Amino acid sequence: MDKSKQLSSVITVSSSRVSLPGSSNATKSVYTQRVTQQASNRPTAGGVSARPKTATTAVARRQAPKCIMSVTEGGGVAVEVGICIFDVNSCECTLSQFADSTTFARTIQKINLNDPQKILVSSFGNKSSEEIKERSKLYQLIEQQFPHVSFIFLPRKYFNDEMGIDYIKHYGLQEDIPGLLVGVSPKYYCLAATSGTFYYLLQNESLAFAENTIKFSYQGAEGNQYAKFVLNFWITYLDTITSRNLELVTNIINTNKENTLLGILDKTITPMGKRLLRMNILQPSCCLEVITDRLDAIQELSASETCLFNIQSSLQPLSDLDYMISFIVKLPNANNKSVGRQMLAVHHSESKINQAICLKQSIKSIQNIAFQLPCHSNPDGSCVLSTAIYKILSEPIFAELEEIINNVINEDVGIERTGLGLRNQKCYAVKAGVNGLLDVGKQAYKEAIEDTYELVSEYSETTGLKMKLQFSASSGFFIQMPTSELSDGNTLPDKFINVVTKRKMLHFTTLEILQSNSRINESLMEVYLMSDKVVSELLQVFRDNINILYKASEAIALLDMLASLASCKLSYGYVRPTFSDVLAIKSGRHPILDHILTFPLVPNDTFASLSSSFQFITGPNMSGKSTYLRQVALLNVMAHIGSFVPAEYASFRLCDQLLSRLANDNILSDTNTSSFMTEMKETAYLLQHVTSSSVVIIDELCRSTSPNNAVGIAAAVCEELAKTKAFCFFATHLHELTRTLVIYPNVVNLRLKVDVRMDDRNCMVDYQYKIEDGHLSTEQNYGLQIAQLLGYPKSLLLAAYQIVKELKKNKQTAYTNEKAKEV
Repeated sequence: MDKSKQLSSVITVSSSRVSLPGSSNATKSVYTQRVTQQASNRPTAGGVSARPKTATTAVARRQAPKCIMSVTEGGGVAVEVGICIFDVNSCECTLSQFADSTTFARTIQKINLNDPQKILVSSFGNKSSEEIKERSKLYQLIEQQFPHVSFIFLPRKYFNDEMGIDYIKHYGLQEDIPGLLVGVSPKYYCLAATSGTFYYLLQNESLAFAENTIKFSYQGAEGNQYAKFVLNFWITYLDTITSRNLELVTNIINTNKENTLLGILDKTITPMGKRLLRMNILQPSCCLEVITDRLDAIQELSASETCLFNIQSSLQPLSDLDYMISFIVKLPNANNKSVGRQMLAVHHSESKINQAICLKQSIKSIQNIAFQLPCHSNPDGSCVLSTAIYKILSEPIFAELEEIINNVINEDVGIERTGLGLRNQKCYAVKAGVNGLLDVGKQAYKEAIEDTYELVSEYSETTGLKMKLQFSASSGFFIQMPTSELSDGNTLPDKFINVVTKRKMLHFTTLEILQSNSRINESLMEVYLMSDKVVSELLQVFRDNINILYKASEAIALLDMLASLASCKLSYGYVRPTFSDVLAIKSGRHPILDHILTFPLVPNDTFASLSSSFQFITGPNMSGKSTYLRQVALLNVMAHIGSFVPAEYASFRLCDQLLSRLANDNILSDTNTSSFMTEMKETAYLLQHVTSSSVVIIDELCRSTSPNNAVGIAAAVCEELAKTKAFCFFATHLHELTRTLVIYPNVVNLRLKVDVRMDDRNCMVDYQYKIEDGHLSTEQNYGLQIAQLLGYPKSLLLAAYQIVKELKKNKQTAYTNEKAKEV
């Protein structure tokens, strides 16, 4: 396979368009501090804002995530679901169709993965939205688990498969359309969802797109089309409950990314890299080729800290390339009547100039990134991914595009932060000599500003006060003067109006300056409108080469993610995992706790094979059972995204699903069901979907029902899981299970080590947090000992000990009598 084409098969998921908070290595946002104001009793006139705002530009702006999803469903037991996901910020469209269960687990996972702001669904006749939701179990589940998502109901006629095909033909990239239509033509629900999505975008969102510029891709429930030839299941499936319980991308307590796996691994620089890392954590790969290629790339990047630093530094000036692509793809909508036609034209012209400046910086950065890659100096000794990324980023077309843009845009244009600097940057962005009338407009703008400066100089000379001309993005030019200038009894003449005191400075203006601002703005509008034709022709060149920009965006996102994982490997001392038929981890550490704890974390070994696939984990409360389960799961996730892991040695078995039933699931479930009902629902789902290649973690199953029922149900579940040969880690306080199920050859007992020391007065429980063979002794009464440590009254403890003693005695008597009856 051509290495340039391998990139598609090694990116587990396309870059999600979900923006995440910046990492510590990312460029810091610029915050402005509000200043107090005091209004003067002088006359006022329009033109000076009470609080000038900090100017922003598309160069520094980061767009809020905006993903729109359309969902259609069929009938029957195995419900067919069609999904269309459109990212407004990147103009990429992902199509899916698959058979889902009655719990709609895969559909829910798709929603969790893409985090849409709006979900489009088909309405039924004249029924209200509440009646429609009552008729659809899927809509009810979505509303329960994603209360922040808005439902948009569209008439059924707009969900039309033929219209969906027409939209793909009209807007899809020319080279992608033939292959895409072969795959999606028979998929009615997927095409219907596409039709509904584009109708909504064009009519309700007032968007317009250039022909053949949108990147369409098809994904099934298991992943996208590129890697299906490698494995039947090429992603490790993580349901929504598991991803939340493991705190992969959001913290259960405060729903941000702090103290999550994403927060630990995210050292990305670009928004594209952040989105790709998040997507891969929620949807890891189980394709050995993909994982191995990533591990090779991380090892290569981490081999030279200088090279890694240079790559991450070269990523710093790169803007959000996906957002720039979306700007190129989108066209001005002439039907937008929210503002005046002329103001709308000026706004579009200004935005185009901004994007041309961003593109200039980005094209230059892309070539610089390629220059920093290891294979630039060692083309024959680099890994597959590094070579594939380099081949895309070093395409000759980027040098050609840079030459074209340098012929139009001034070469010394850079990123500006001040309001006046931003305005001048856009005004003088187009080179002199490209358009004669434009040069005249720039000269008029320059002369108008010079006249304003001269006017303030005259004011200062006439009044004897030290005045200075300042600029605000919201109000234009105004005069600034220290309040100390009026301390000697001096007063401002009445011609100075709109006086505002800010700290130790006076801000004010005059009617003449307001008139100058109007002339400057008129000149600036003329410059923008005359620049529009030149910049539009430039953007059309990029529109004609949009496909290479999509490829560059994916390549940079992947490189950024790999550099982030390489940085984690160096910072945290991670080791490279291997893959085999067993799960073997030596001195593994919980990745999140290892990062946030201020004291050394106790490492633990893990081993599972076909002869020990089902493992009971016992131990008293607070001994570390839940932490151990989560550690096993998180290390599996890290290995399957291609990351190095916190351990001395680690070998994993490829896992098609990571399933869980953890002790805090009830806080995420439907509030209308009991804890036990929630347990049973999710356990039933787990049993329906578990395979021999799954990893299962269960924490204290059946803790919400009576002891006898708990033992019976838990034993039946354990027997079923033991037969599947899935790697199952089962933490429990039901000690009967650990004794009765050892008849299965693949069932083993493990316990968390605890030392108990007794003296005349106190009971000391020393938690070792260390896993070892064997099951927990029931003679120690650890629960009562912990109660003693917590200061329970002696009389209460004595009564509790006596009750426990009587219960054990009665249980033994009942057992003896039962045996006697059998004899």
